[in-house]
Amino acid sequence: MTDIKWHKFTKHRLKMHWTTDQTVSLSSAVMYGVLSLSMAFLNKAVVSEYQFNFPFFILACQMLLTVCILECLRITGKFSIPLITLSSVKMFALPAFCYSLHATLALVALEGMNIPMYGALKRCTPLVNLILAVKYLKKPRPSTILMTSVFIITLGCVIAGVSDPTFNGYAYTMGALSVVTQAVYLTLVQECGESNLSPLHILHLNSYIAVVPFIILTCAYGEFTAVLLYQHRLEFEFVTIFFLLLVLGLLLNFSLFLCTMLNSALTTSIVGVSKSVLQTVIGFYAFGGITFHLVNIAGIVLNTLGGILYAYAKYKEGQRRHRKIDLGDKGIQQEEFPTELHISNNHNNKYTKAIRRQYEQKPQVDLQTMARETVLAFLFLFSCFIPWSFSRNLEFNPYRDIHSCTEREFFDEVSLECVKCGDNQTSQNEKRHCICDAGFKTVYDGYNVKCEVCPDFYVSTKDKTDCIPCLNESFFDASLRECLPYSNFSVDVSESVIMADRFLNGSVRDNMQFLRCSNDTVVENDSCMPCHPSFYIASGGYCHCPTTHVEFQGICILQKYLEKIPNKESSFMVTFEDGLQVLSSYYQINFRLAAVLCTYLKNRTACQMLSNMCVMHHYEFSENFNACQFYREEYGENFINIPDYVPWLYYTEGEASVYLSKTRLKTQYSFKLSDPNSKLNFTVAKYSVNGHLLGYGQLEDTLTLCPLTDFHLEDAVRFGTTFSQTCIVDVQDIWDSYETVFYDVFLQYYDDDEHMIYAIPVLNRNYKEDGIFVNQQSERKWQLMRRFFLVDNISGKGSLSPKAQDQSHRARVVRYAQNIEILIRLREGESHGLIYPPFFRITYGEVNDDMYSSKQKVKMTLRVSYTMDFAKIHEDLSIAVGVISAFATLWSLIGTWSWSRRCGKLNIDIPTIIHLLVTVCGNLANVFFIVMLFACLYWTIFFKRQDVVHLFLLTDDQEKLIKEYLIAACFLKLIQIVHILYIQVSLDMFIIDWEQPRAKNSLPHPQLSSNLEDQKSNKAEQQPISIWRTYFIANEWNELQTYRKIDLGCQLFITLLFLHVFRFKNLANAGPDSNFNEKDSQYSPFQSYVCRFAISIGIYSLTAACQWLYKAAFYERCIEDKLQQFIDLCSIANISIFILEHKMYGYYIHGRSVHGYADVDMHSFYEQLKREEEDLCGHRGLEPSSECQTFEVAITYKFREQYDNILKPFRGFIGIQKQGSHGKMASSEMEQSFHAHETMKRFFGMFLQHAVRDLDYIVKDKLFLESVLDLEFQEVDDRCLFFRDNNRTFDNVLFCGCEVSFVLFEMLLFTFVDLLSYDFILAAIITFIVGYIIKKVRYAGGRKNVVNKTLVDQRFLI
Repeated sequence: MTDIKWHKFTKHRLKMHWTTDQTVSLSSAVMYGVLSLSMAFLNKAVVSEYQFNFPFFILACQMLLTVCILECLRITGKFSIPLITLSSVKMFALPAFCYSLHATLALVALEGMNIPMYGALKRCTPLVNLILAVKYLKKPRPSTILMTSVFIITLGCVIAGVSDPTFNGYAYTMGALSVVTQAVYLTLVQECGESNLSPLHILHLNSYIAVVPFIILTCAYGEFTAVLLYQHRLEFEFVTIFFLLLVLGLLLNFSLFLCTMLNSALTTSIVGVSKSVLQTVIGFYAFGGITFHLVNIAGIVLNTLGGILYAYAKYKEGQRRHRKIDLGDKGIQQEEFPTELHISNNHNNKYTKAIRRQYEQKPQVDLQTMARETVLAFLFLFSCFIPWSFSRNLEFNPYRDIHSCTEREFFDEVSLECVKCGDNQTSQNEKRHCICDAGFKTVYDGYNVKCEVCPDFYVSTKDKTDCIPCLNESFFDASLRECLPYSNFSVDVSESVIMADRFLNGSVRDNMQFLRCSNDTVVENDSCMPCHPSFYIASGGYCHCPTTHVEFQGICILQKYLEKIPNKESSFMVTFEDGLQVLSSYYQINFRLAAVLCTYLKNRTACQMLSNMCVMHHYEFSENFNACQFYREEYGENFINIPDYVPWLYYTEGEASVYLSKTRLKTQYSFKLSDPNSKLNFTVAKYSVNGHLLGYGQLEDTLTLCPLTDFHLEDAVRFGTTFSQTCIVDVQDIWDSYETVFYDVFLQYYDDDEHMIYAIPVLNRNYKEDGIFVNQQSERKWQLMRRFFLVDNISGKGSLSPKAQDQSHRARVVRYAQNIEILIRLREGESHGLIYPPFFRITYGEVNDDMYSSKQKVKMTLRVSYTMDFAKIHEDLSIAVGVISAFATLWSLIGTWSWSRRCGKLNIDIPTIIHLLVTVCGNLANVFFIVMLFACLYWTIFFKRQDVVHLFLLTDDQEKLIKEYLIAACFLKLIQIVHILYIQVSLDMFIIDWEQPRAKNSLPHPQLSSNLEDQKSNKAEQQPISIWRTYFIANEWNELQTYRKIDLGCQLFITLLFLHVFRFKNLANAGPDSNFNEKDSQYSPFQSYVCRFAISIGIYSLTAACQWLYKAAFYERCIEDKLQQFIDLCSIANISIFILEHKMYGYYIHGRSVHGYADVDMHSFYEQLKREEEDLCGHRGLEPSSECQTFEVAITYKFREQYDNILKPFRGFIGIQKQGSHGKMASSEMEQSFHAHETMKRFFGMFLQHAVRDLDYIVKDKLFLESVLDLEFQEVDDRCLFFRDNNRTFDNVLFCGCEVSFVLFEMLLFTFVDLLSYDFILAAIITFIVGYIIKKVRYAGGRKNVVNKTLVDQRFLI
């Protein structure tokens, strides 16, 4: 007999295939489809919508729940499941690992994919299954229609994925790996099925094995700790969905097994495909985040059609293929499963025999009973959660106003909702409360009010407390149940006459009568009764207070109620910030009364008054008992269990981050003025100090921050506009002109189509616990509140005497809202324009009575700030600065290496380290400036131009990072500028005159010393060479040292012209508008420093770039090029210049005339130029047939030694001093200077003509990499190196060669001054002054250096 894998359990299944009730079979199939469909959406809701990205924790909980339930069923004997053994664990370890990996990857993929694409990708599983079945399980090749369907599925998935507008490469990769691991898992399970393991046993094994790695990974990745801190962990909606996710995960696996048992595997497959189609359709409309694209939709449809074709192909195969199962007593034809699991004929399998014995020993379950119980449990599970969904949530409520209430509803001043009146009641007094209808009298059932109908021909009294007949039955209107007006009859009714229903003693009359009110009373609502209703309630309809009650503050109160409210001095004491304690007369008069009326009579106005008293205490509760302590003891410490007649004051302690991070607000705000969501629809409920509702409307219409000044709150509610306005108020006005008013703020929004309001929390920074300002510390310690006030000039009024409850003239201390800030945070990573719940942050100030007559003023500021997660911004900036700074440091090392080689240093010494630090300073300043500039330009441009909101500007606190970088960059750049100035005013240079004597002169030269005459005694006397050409070149060089292509004065003038005249500065306003014109109102919009820096430096940079392009592209080409003119001048003057910027490195400007002489008359001069023009002479270059006149020079140590030896006697010599008297000959030092000048000239002349032994040079080109890195790789041996330089890099020793450094320094200085002063004009003035000083310092130092190094007379430098 064949050894089948399910034994008796399969036998029950095969019997029930024909005998099970069709309703139960259908229910099991529907149950599987619903559960399978729900799982994808629940996973999406938990992982994506709630951002519960803890896949290992979810799976560990699912496995634990499955293990617990299966063990309970096994122990109770409901199922026969073999015990877990080591051999079974080893056998199923690999499939369990693949299942774990598949489940984890699927959850990760769902976080970044929409539901339709997830379903399309999962339908690619058959492709991998078919490959593994053929290659691994050695199954026959599938049919053509099956392969076609798989191909269509895969093609549709590829098309949909490529054209998915929300394509996420990481999510798709995880989804693809999930498909592969699922296919491997199914293949391994199929192989295990052939080893005679039942599906229930597989589920049992899989749960036991997989729970271990999931728990380990949960702890290893810190998910367990993160779950404990998860912000939504206490929310009912999340807990419900998470519990359903766990339960449905178990039920899904079981329903798969149940559906297969009661129907067939083919039915299960078809249900799965149908579910997939529904999942795709519903997924387009659930959760959002899906962008419709034609190609993407086409791919999903193609993928879905392939799935349907696959199910059809498997259906046909199932009809064609049957097999016989030998159960020992008869053979039964059974459909083969689509997964092609077949039964093994292995009779000697020990594990199979063990399983058979356990199944035979355990009682088997009735599948029909089990199905009914499971379906009923499934329905019961959902029904249990339905009532919970209607629990009260005070944060999110439907929006209602007074006008929306019907005549049978009144407007509840606490919940701000329309509440239905009782039976036979109608709202009155502007729908503030309900009274009985006409013809009904008020009956008090305890403190509950009921309306009882009056007998026929009777009407209710004016106060609705009794019934009374009309004067005549004919006056009775049965339809209105009122007495007809006497104006319809001949009765004269004057203004002082009322329709009286009571006698003067308060007893009810026999019928309606007319009475004239006394002179000391007035007709008000047709009544002359001044008695408070509490007297009637206490006395059963009489206007007196019984002995069991006590009259307190004009109200009749049950004495035992009043005795329960302690009459402590601490209840009336108010402590202010400076330590002053005032025994408040207001608290003495009203606290106990409000406490009794609110607690025992449930008087809503009294509850409002009691709450206001707590708010005036800054919510501080004292162990010595005060209003806040009474509120918390009586009504709770938060809003969860608070009665509906008591205003809500406290949020749950320590849960500020939870409330401020909720994602219930679905309104997508926009910057478009035409969009209704371009405005924050704040709604304010305004209450008097005595608890009456004064107003309920828009914030800009209701919140009166500064009633005595023009305060523009319309700009404050414009979405995206950072608003800041301050009003200056006289201290006396705080006492005399302001009322103490309290505010509850709400935000209107739409949840789908329902108009809702959200209660805005308040963060009172003056709130203290145990003497600590907890709301001025970290967010995790915050205590959020609900209500706030602007001015409190009530609680500080003390009693004139300790026992009297009268009030003094004015409050001894007044509190006022010094700073109110509304903070709105952007929700990133979701749809654009979504925000977290806003909140108010308020700081209160105090003024005491001594300041009343001082005529001092105080400031009250309202600010609206928009912020986003700065952690990501900070991280991005840090990464950008860090990475680029690393390259800048590397570039500094290369520059320092080049400098050390040019200075001839062989080792690292102190000057090398100092130069490295200076170079790093300059390069880091460039990095800081460039990164901050581009970041600010990005924020400014994208913030101003976005219609769909995806970013906000930085707040003041967040801007500190930008400012710190810019300040650091300014000072670092200053160090580099000082270093550049030092290098340029300390370099070595010499002017070489190539002119040679041409004629004899019989007269002695007056300036030649006798030593020179002795040296030339053997030579023919020649005419001396004129020194004026040398002086002329020295003067031109001196003027060229401070020449710049960018004129600083013009630069600053154009920048200010655009900023102030063309009003580009208005673009720096911290709002979404991009207007150049200022608003007509007095309100000056707040300016964002990010925008201010981006706009000002953007204009400055563009102006500098335009100046440079104008000079480089037009001016130097068409008008004059000062550097080229100087080189030409050197050639005409027959003079060369040798410059040593560093000890072993410098520049050479070759100016030797091709004509041999330059000291000629005008005719000869023009003849020389003409010969050059006609190319009748040689070229001006150093080399023959070369025009290159400028070179970079790397000299040898021997050359430097010879140069230093010539100048050694004159180190520190500053040129020829002014003569003391006319006719006096030069000093000996002057003569030595002349001699050194001649010696140096002959040395350079001979060296450049290759006439000095052991000192020679070669001319060559720099390598490309040498030019890029500004570093010479070629070693200088015994010959100097002259590198051809057509880029005139000798300007590095001039201002024009360091143009970029000076422009960056000026921009940083301009930014630094503007950062401190917020004044562009002042920044421009200081920048110009500093630039002028630097220029003068450079000119003076350069002039002195020219005199010192070229040995020319300083008197001839202009």
